[in-house]
Amino acid sequence: MSEKDLLMTDKTKLIRTPERASFDRKSAYKIIDDTPMCHVSYLINGEPYITPTLQWRFGDDFYWHGSSASRFLRSIVDNPVAINVMILDGLVLARSGMHHSANYRSVTLFGKARKIDEEEKEIQLERFVDDLLPG
Repeated sequence: MSEKDLLMTDKTKLIRTPERASFDRKSAYKIIDDTPMCHVSYLINGEPYITPTLQWRFGDDFYWHGSSASRFLRSIVDNPVAINVMILDGLVLARSGMHHSANYRSVTLFGKARKIDEEEKEIQLERFVDDLLPG
């Protein structure tokens, strides 16, 4: 694992409460590793879509599960995606519903999706299942 902090860019810079943001790679990887779910957003013919799916990380690479027959996976190869992984830590309740809130940790990734070959797919699916259901 690379020990360097993640880069802050115009896309990733927090405007509201920036003091709550961390670009520490170790913290980001812990969030990714601690939950199996993610949401992948993408465009098809200029229309936005978002798909919840299972995810895992190996080293600095991020993977998610899907059917090769799905419109989702067929549409995103070599195209930009945004991925969010989130852990809900708790609800913050107030006297007024307008002041309720949630405490959570999240990581948002921006990148370009690539298709993996059959050999890599078998290796990664085995890693994913072993991590999700050890033994």
